[in-house]
Amino acid sequence: MIREYRQSLKRVEAEEVLDLLIFRPLGFLLAFLLKNTIISPNFITSLSMLLGLISGYFIYIRDYILGALFLFLANLLDCSDGQLARIKKQFSPIGRILDGFADYITYVSSYIGLGFGLMAYYNDITYVYVGLVAGASTIIQAAMFDDYRNIFIGGKNIDDLQKELIEVKSLKTATKNFIYKILYFFYIPYIKNQINIRKKSKIGYISPIFIRLFSFVGSTTHISLFIVLLLINKPEYYFYIISIVFNIYLFILLLFKNKLNKKQLGDKN
Repeated sequence: MIREYRQSLKRVEAEEVLDLLIFRPLGFLLAFLLKNTIISPNFITSLSMLLGLISGYFIYIRDYILGALFLFLANLLDCSDGQLARIKKQFSPIGRILDGFADYITYVSSYIGLGFGLMAYYNDITYVYVGLVAGASTIIQAAMFDDYRNIFIGGKNIDDLQKELIEVKSLKTATKNFIYKILYFFYIPYIKNQINIRKKSKIGYISPIFIRLFSFVGSTTHISLFIVLLLINKPEYYFYIISIVFNIYLFILLLFKNKLNKKQLGDKN
């Protein structure tokens, strides 16, 4: 079981701290229990999206305890689906796309729920605009972290991403499944954005310290912060922390990117 758990992880340095401490162990336990069942990774991903939508509803009606609970469960299942896929060795392009899409469904639902919920409660549309800024910040932070993590773990280079773009466009044309077409439609701009980020970054080496520092603007950090603020009944602070504090932290990281990614003697990464 321990061996399978280790195999279910990416490189430890590329995992977010709270994932390693909470979500990955719990997610693996769930995946381990489901490995001999008919339940597929895509089903777990779909359930994660549903829980994300439910969390957004409870956040909107200001039932923050249930909102936090469903947000926690959504993120737990989002961790578990990939681990279950690795245990069962069930991989597919649509599964990979669905997994990425689940994050955005949860984010959009919870951000809309919070923004419009606060607007209705305080009769102030400012919260919607602040939510849009936080949402844009989240997309940028998550996309950059994904790209740097892929470089660190030896993932896709620009050529691989361009090949994947061609493959996804072909799958979108060939499929008759309307839901798949929608997923491919949204995934294509994401790949294009990843290609643009990779071209602009012009970086071929990511150090363990850089990716560890960058992990603190990852999705689990966002969601965990959101859950804590919901539990203490201060969710309105979330948008400001993401938009201001996290962006300042990101700017500092990028400012020292070259120095942090300087290859050290004897580093085999």
